[in-house]
Amino acid sequence: MTVTAPAHIFTDAPITDASGDRLDREEFSAHVAQRIAAMGGRDSVAFGLTGAWGSGKTSVLRMIADNMPTPEWSVHYFTPWAASDSATLVKEFYATIESALPTDVRKKMGGKLRAMVPLATGAASMIPVAGKAVSTLFEETGKYFEKSFQDQFKEASKDIVEAGIRILVVVDDIDRLHADELVAVLKTVRLLGNFPGIHYLLAYDQNTVLDVLSATSIAKNSDRALQFLEKIVQYPFDLPPLQQPHRVREMTTALAKVEATHSLGPILSGRGPFGSPVDDLLSLVPPGDLETLRAIHRLVTQFDITLTVIRPNEINATDLLFLTFLRVRYPRLYQKLPAWKGRLLRTGPVSTRSGEEPNWRAQIEEAAEVNGERADALARLVQYLFPAVRGPGWIGNARKQSVCKSAYFDRYFVMGIPVGDISDALIVAGLSELADTGQLADQSPLGMALADEQMAGHAAEKCCTLLPKVTASMNSANAVSAALVVSRRLLNFTTASRLSSESRFAGALAGIAVVLADTAESACAVLETFVSEWGLHVTIRTMSTSVAANTPTEEESEQIRAVGEDVHRRCFDACITDLTTDDSETGSVLFYGSYLGEDRLNELRNKVKEMIDGGQEVDRIAARFVSIYTAYSSESGPVQGAPLLGGFNRDEFEMVVPRQLWEPLIVERPEDREEINEDDASIENRVRRARQALIQAKSE
Repeated sequence: MTVTAPAHIFTDAPITDASGDRLDREEFSAHVAQRIAAMGGRDSVAFGLTGAWGSGKTSVLRMIADNMPTPEWSVHYFTPWAASDSATLVKEFYATIESALPTDVRKKMGGKLRAMVPLATGAASMIPVAGKAVSTLFEETGKYFEKSFQDQFKEASKDIVEAGIRILVVVDDIDRLHADELVAVLKTVRLLGNFPGIHYLLAYDQNTVLDVLSATSIAKNSDRALQFLEKIVQYPFDLPPLQQPHRVREMTTALAKVEATHSLGPILSGRGPFGSPVDDLLSLVPPGDLETLRAIHRLVTQFDITLTVIRPNEINATDLLFLTFLRVRYPRLYQKLPAWKGRLLRTGPVSTRSGEEPNWRAQIEEAAEVNGERADALARLVQYLFPAVRGPGWIGNARKQSVCKSAYFDRYFVMGIPVGDISDALIVAGLSELADTGQLADQSPLGMALADEQMAGHAAEKCCTLLPKVTASMNSANAVSAALVVSRRLLNFTTASRLSSESRFAGALAGIAVVLADTAESACAVLETFVSEWGLHVTIRTMSTSVAANTPTEEESEQIRAVGEDVHRRCFDACITDLTTDDSETGSVLFYGSYLGEDRLNELRNKVKEMIDGGQEVDRIAARFVSIYTAYSSESGPVQGAPLLGGFNRDEFEMVVPRQLWEPLIVERPEDREEINEDDASIENRVRRARQALIQAKSE
């Protein structure tokens, strides 16, 4: 099996310069740089750049650095989270400042800075003086230790002022630090590094930093944490958020690459008269989601990787994208969906024990651990995927291979073709064989699936959906052969219900055979072929969803009209046989009467009136409208399909024999007061059941 390499592995790398700016932040970066540059040689200031994780802070930092005026200013980076302990952090901090100094200044004051490290570590009372690194520094810089930290700091500041130094130290990702490390960095910048002319730009997610500080003895709560942070960072700049056009452009561009890799066509990135899947997704996700580059590209990357596992022609790409969002962002809710399958698709019990519709919003809120607007948005997203959630009237959507269709649901959660399923590609291959040859090899995947009692219904349902893909190459003879081949493969074909997948699939092939027949005569010959193979009852049942259900109209082809009329004639004859013969096929008039058409129904009414006028007893005619059903179990255990007496179908009877015709002729007999044996489905017992029902109707 060939595996397609993912197209969109997002590395989260920042841009290198303004040429890579896709979010229109270059102007913002220039303004920030201008404001920092205005501080010049004044007292040290800590600036802040705040934004959510993944919002592009590092890229903006680089553009700010590029916009700082040169050669007056130099920009250097301090990486605190790379330090192994607090002492090393202070050492790295001063090493960064030292490296930022011009060569001549560095020679003059480098020793002073190195000497300040152990003094700063102890003086700040926030970093323990311990470890080999600190003792080593004492040995290297012993000649400076006779002076206090304050004296050392004043001398270093004087040297920096005299040199006219302008330095910006960029400190990124301080929201990655643990509580003690974070406090150490903030105090170091504010207390130990506030040299004139040296300014700081700290980048962080403010909510994260406040959460971390709230857990320390310094802040203890979010309000005090904010006050502490304001003392450290005098000028915070909020990163401009992604605007809706940016979000749409980023996701559309990324998805277009995925489409190209997997040969999907512009099914996600393209736009139609009602928008695009990208518009739908961005309008449905909860507030705050997919509002950073990282979130958008992480979603697209996961979607791309999933497509390398699930073949894209086996699912609906839009649904997979939406489900990937739930899997990545709300995994607990995603994991609940398979357990809710019956209710989401309305293929199983939907109501609660009290008989009420389930409160989907409450269940989604609990599963996703959200509330308010976020819960509302997730409920709408789930409704988009599963329209049945909206209520009994919503049973599906128009998206092909959608997750809301029972035949495809499991594919989205097992990441492939489930056991007991058959891929659409293999279905189409089998249908193509049927279309081109009228045959289906026994060992072909589709042939084996149709012959498997457990898989047959599922495979037949897929065939009903995918059959239009191959009909262009089919002719009437092949369609006839295909219908017969399929019916022989299906173990339960003769007993399947009219609306079953098996019956509809064979019926679709039979209907194609009629439509493609050259003449009306050849179309009727097609019908005769099926009647000879299946019998009239199974033929009518099977073709009822294609050409036999309705009265033909003038707009329909000559072939369809001819077959429709032939069906009505055959059904009429079967009704007459049932009404005139005691040993005819039980229930014939009830079944075939549904397929008569108005003209044949009127003819049947006239024929029955003639029978009654000729002395035929009404109750014996009515007996044909008593249902017979087959029982396969009883209180004592399984039985061999015993026929049992059912109810009288009064409405169907009065469609043929109006009340004014039968009412005067029905007279109660002594035996009608006796209880009827339900196990006796003989014609005489059916006569008694019909007569009792009509006597009851007379009294109403």
